[in-house]
Amino acid sequence: MKVFKRVGYMRGDKDSEWDVLWSYNYPFVKLQAILENLASHQKVNHFPGLGYITNKGNLVASNFSYIPKAFRMPEQKEEFLLETKKHADKLWVEKSNLHRGIRIMSLQELDLNSRGTFMQEFITHPLLIDGRKFDIGVYTILTSIKPLRVYTYQEEVMLRFCSHEYYPFDPTDVKKYVVADDYTPTWEMPSLQTAYNHMKFSHKQSLNFYLQKRGHHPEKLWSQIRNAIQELFLMKELQLIKSASNYKSTRNFFELIRCDFVVDEDMKVYLMEVNMSPNLSSKHAPLNKNIYQQVVFSTLNLVGVAKRIVRSEKERSDEASEMLVNERDIQIYPEHCIENCTSCDTKRCRLCGQCLSTRLKPALEEAFLEHVNRGNTRRVVPQPMSQQDMQRYQPLEDSRLTEANQLMAWWFRGKCLQDAGWCM
Repeated sequence: MKVFKRVGYMRGDKDSEWDVLWSYNYPFVKLQAILENLASHQKVNHFPGLGYITNKGNLVASNFSYIPKAFRMPEQKEEFLLETKKHADKLWVEKSNLHRGIRIMSLQELDLNSRGTFMQEFITHPLLIDGRKFDIGVYTILTSIKPLRVYTYQEEVMLRFCSHEYYPFDPTDVKKYVVADDYTPTWEMPSLQTAYNHMKFSHKQSLNFYLQKRGHHPEKLWSQIRNAIQELFLMKELQLIKSASNYKSTRNFFELIRCDFVVDEDMKVYLMEVNMSPNLSSKHAPLNKNIYQQVVFSTLNLVGVAKRIVRSEKERSDEASEMLVNERDIQIYPEHCIENCTSCDTKRCRLCGQCLSTRLKPALEEAFLEHVNRGNTRRVVPQPMSQQDMQRYQPLEDSRLTEANQLMAWWFRGKCLQDAGWCM
């Protein structure tokens, strides 16, 4: 609420003239009638269908390399029992779609017939700092699903440490391996205090500092995290598009989530949970107040809610809109158009001003404004262009991408060739 007030908004209700709906709860049931008839200027902080990513059961069913192996009950009961016979040394936690509590249990204690639950492999050798297990929360912003655009808050992450030391390990003491609301913050960890408290490093910089001093390469960790987020959204893209098909436009929606990762001793990253409406209260850890405010402000700025000229898009004139971005700003590959203006068979031709579809033009203008307003966020989908791609002067084809996403990727890479600042 402080951030909204600072950028010029005041609080109203759903029956008033409003520009932004910020809801903690998933609003597509109680407010369905309102959300099906949104005006073009109205923004909502949730996407329909995001439960395919944030619901624990849907997440583990994704079955990709960054998620510990899991089995849904009771549908995969026999497969799970076969796995426990093959790997008797593995530990398992029982999780539910409906609550956060988890605990390591023996096979005899597990309820294999309870619907809405699943058994997930426990990562037995986590990377520890000062003897404590921790997780890394990465704030992630979904701005578009068709074509897909995803950003992460680049400058900072949330580090949370278990309140009890991991060893000697005791499965009955969940505070040894579950990061709860009473987590230990970065500034209380002896090995991070100098970096965070005295050198004024961020959580992320403090973690990098610790890893480098112990011979690890932090980029190995961050590249896995970017790849995991990218892969997750590409995997769920069609489900998100289908869920939003009943709404007049998907351009009204955006989403701020937090992806929570753990790291093992080999610096392998695992995605454990994706939080819809992540905690933004600094009651337990007051020093995190600034992080939360920066994340919210960056999100509002990225999606055009925190505007620099007028508060309401409804009041904005065409002339004012073109001052922010116009059709000439989104043109790319001019040398190709000059030399090859004969057909529209290639992706580059289809992005030319003459051939650009009326459907794609608004998406490119949005992407342009997102880049201008991205602040401390960085794009993960479409994937930023690498130095190798620059040398080849063309993007790699990715079979995972839909046609709309391929065109968006080509556009971003064209802007990158024009200006290296677009490469991130």
